[in-house]
Amino acid sequence: MTTIRLENRVIRICIAALLMSQMLGFARPARALQPTMVDLFLPLLAKEYDPHLETEPNGTEALADGPVMNGVVYVGYHNTGPALDSDYWRFEASGAGPVHIEVAGLDSAGQVIATRVGGGQIGYVGGPPFVIDTTAPVAGQYVVRVVSSAALGVEAYTVTVTYP
Repeated sequence: MTTIRLENRVIRICIAALLMSQMLGFARPARALQPTMVDLFLPLLAKEYDPHLETEPNGTEALADGPVMNGVVYVGYHNTGPALDSDYWRFEASGAGPVHIEVAGLDSAGQVIATRVGGGQIGYVGGPPFVIDTTAPVAGQYVVRVVSSAALGVEAYTVTVTYP
């Protein structure tokens, strides 16, 4: 049986000693079939492989993370300490229609701005609750700009966008 847990860039794999002996090329007595832990150190963070997590740099429309999938929760990070951090998330509306943007985990200094790429602002909220209900006027690319700070000890936030 194999169990995998991610703990601080280490994957711990628990397997029977018999399997270990086959993998490592040495024999063990039958009575030694006790579970064993093996640490595999990963050179990269798991975050780098998850498309639902923010990647840097993403501080402009051109570098926006995305495309954000309709109704999927994404996680962003306050990467600048107490200074304000702007993260951009891009989505593609298939037509005109209602847009709902919800951001959780921002402190009171946070802001959320929704704009059409190359166009104007379609929504803004400058304090909790960080929810924007607006309308996409036409099909096309839009961005959500999340301005955040870790000044109050919050390390991450979530953003969810539903759109036509």
